Amino acid sequence: MGVPLLHSRVNKETYGNIVEKVQRRLSAWKNNTLSMAGRLVYLQSVASAIPIYSMQSTRLPVSICDKIDKLNRNFLWGHTEDNSKVHLVKWETVSTPKFMGGLGLKDTHVMNQALLAKTGWKLMQRDPGLWAQVLKGKYLKHYDMVGACSAKFTNCSHTWRGILFGAQILPNGMRWRVGSGSQIHFWKDNWLESGVLENFATIPLSADMLEWSVDDFLTDDGWNVELLYSCLPPDIVEHIFSLHVGIANHREDKVIWSLTNSGTFSVKTAYLSLFGDDDIIPWKWNFIWKLKLPPKLVTFLWTIGHGKILTNVQRARRGFTNNPCCPICPNIEESMDHIFRSCRQSPFLWNGVGIPPEVAHSFALDFQSWMAINLRTHCSTIHGLPWNLIFASTLWYCWKGRNNLVFNDGQQPPVSPQKFIFQFARDWYNANKCSSSKPPRQIISIHWIHPPIGRYKINTDGSCNDPFRHISAGGLIRNSEGDWIKGFAANLGRGTIMEAELWGVFMGLSIAWDEGCRDVILECDSWDAVILIQKPILDSHPLYNLIIDCKEAIGKNWRCEVTHIYREMNASADHMADLGHGLSLGLHVFVSPPTTASNVLVSDSIGRALPRAVLA
Repeated sequence: MGVPLLHSRVNKETYGNIVEKVQRRLSAWKNNTLSMAGRLVYLQSVASAIPIYSMQSTRLPVSICDKIDKLNRNFLWGHTEDNSKVHLVKWETVSTPKFMGGLGLKDTHVMNQALLAKTGWKLMQRDPGLWAQVLKGKYLKHYDMVGACSAKFTNCSHTWRGILFGAQILPNGMRWRVGSGSQIHFWKDNWLESGVLENFATIPLSADMLEWSVDDFLTDDGWNVELLYSCLPPDIVEHIFSLHVGIANHREDKVIWSLTNSGTFSVKTAYLSLFGDDDIIPWKWNFIWKLKLPPKLVTFLWTIGHGKILTNVQRARRGFTNNPCCPICPNIEESMDHIFRSCRQSPFLWNGVGIPPEVAHSFALDFQSWMAINLRTHCSTIHGLPWNLIFASTLWYCWKGRNNLVFNDGQQPPVSPQKFIFQFARDWYNANKCSSSKPPRQIISIHWIHPPIGRYKINTDGSCNDPFRHISAGGLIRNSEGDWIKGFAANLGRGTIMEAELWGVFMGLSIAWDEGCRDVILECDSWDAVILIQKPILDSHPLYNLIIDCKEAIGKNWRCEVTHIYREMNASADHMADLGHGLSLGLHVFVSPPTTASNVLVSDSIGRALPRAVLA
């Protein structure tokens, strides 16, 4: 299958063929004919994929990983045996994700561990494959996968040592999803997003209390809120209260991967988890990756953002020259700010391209603010081209002109450089204009629609309206005349908007069934919630219990349809959901409509239309 059969000690020669494959792919002619942006794409799509297959089942020697990383970084910076190039940004930064200031390339050793973690996760999730049965039968008779990492195995295979190496990552993303709660230690296990609850206890915990399981805090109707408040702070209780447990049939407690929305393991999130929460700080120039600019300009801006372009100040610091001054302005250091703004040539360049009045004030600000304002702006030039495109092109042209002046025997720029800048920008803009244009939209009028005669309509909604993630749900049931049958609002504590939407659906269905309605249409303005309910769901999903209970409610002995509607058609349910924020924790049923809902109910009843922009 392409992976060496190991019968002896693993060394760097065992996987030397991987290095040779990477080296062949990164040939010198590709290095010379591609820009840095092109080399970056090539590394991500071709070279980085070569060792992936082997790294899924084997821990590569560190020396092999280092050689692959060396080949990758040399190719990125255009470095060859015959032509040395400066590596402007260190590899530790380059190999971090883009939102952290890197280029998204993968450190081979770290990627190897993340890929092996996937194999360990499959073992933990009881993969039915023969390979898993063999490994579990040989190595996991007395341990679980996480416990095996701290155990000492003698005479184990290289494959098993590699899986243990990867499994060290698993605690970074493992979390229990509560079913019955009987298998989960309430205080010691990680089952809540906030972390292990032992760290939040407001009372001394005895040895016996530490052994309590989650089901000790459950009643037949849900959480024992009084008991929770007696030993935990209110914000933690609110987080716990939003979890859907102890209401319907008890289900199995399950370990899920908490770093993805679906609860399934992903190598990407495992890789990110190795940076640690303290290291994951968004880079302030992260927005450049979303700009509609030529890729070579974006990578150039990335280098500027790190302050690493080779100005004379940088060259002097690296020992490439003894003179850090500008070749045009004697006795003034050539910094980035000087090249792009303060040099005697710079004003002629900027005046030539025509600075829009919306950003003219930025030229008096500091360099960082100047860059950010001009790149983020949405204004255009008198030629109809986006100003941030002209701005980035001018920076590029200015830098290239400076390099020609320093390294090409004082070559001077043309008399009208703006012609070249506008031609370059116009060509790129016209080539990409069609692909980036938004589809046309039209305005339509919509309103709530009465259900057919003999049927009932349930409208539900969820709400999350502050940074502390307080969530609520609400809804109402009406007949074909638009008459109020019953309504509800619920304060759900703290959670996600998807939890609120699904809680609203579940509560609406439950109340309609208890009310004796047997022919219903449920309308929800959350497309994602409707899809989760209508399509098959993996048992690893964090909201699996709530989704399954919604499905089971729909599958009862009644006629029940679940459909998506626009938000403008769901105003009454939205009002009920907002009402839940001001109520005590739990469900509140309204036999008659609250006075605050009278206006939206009248609007629904008479079919008052509201505008909505939709795709034409």
